[in-house]
Amino acid sequence: MTAKKIVLIVLAAIVAVLAIGFGIFYLNVSQIRFDYCDSNVYVDAPDLDKLLDSGYIMSYPFFGNSATISSGDVYGFPFGIGEQNIPVYDAVNVHIRGWAYATVTEYDNRVKIDYNVESDGKTLTVVLNGTGEKADGVEEKIEKTFVFDIENASLDNLPKLLS
Repeated sequence: MTAKKIVLIVLAAIVAVLAIGFGIFYLNVSQIRFDYCDSNVYVDAPDLDKLLDSGYIMSYPFFGNSATISSGDVYGFPFGIGEQNIPVYDAVNVHIRGWAYATVTEYDNRVKIDYNVESDGKTLTVVLNGTGEKADGVEEKIEKTFVFDIENASLDNLPKLLS
């Protein structure tokens, strides 16, 4: 066997391994999965450090494919793969994010909210709970539950808010 043939075989093997790896990556990133990361929101908060030091936080889940979400509510699409699925995730995220913004606005950022997520593949349940402090110093209990139908979610079958 000549050196030229050995080099070609090695190059062909490397190309094949890269192609298989990219194919697996593509399939993984393209899948619709309701993974999530922690996100926080504040409105007009020049004193954010003081709020955080006092324990005020509006924490909520941001959904997407774990290969395309990073921190907060930011997507990252390597080579644009998976970007087409944004409407699927937005069908869930827009409701939760909208409620989070409205809540921090109502309580002027003085909230301590955390969440719990449960999914059985058919429904996705997000429970947000904690407290909010009104301008007069009165603390109120806050609880909001979102239930979504995510069975067979796709661009043609967007998740539906059930409650």
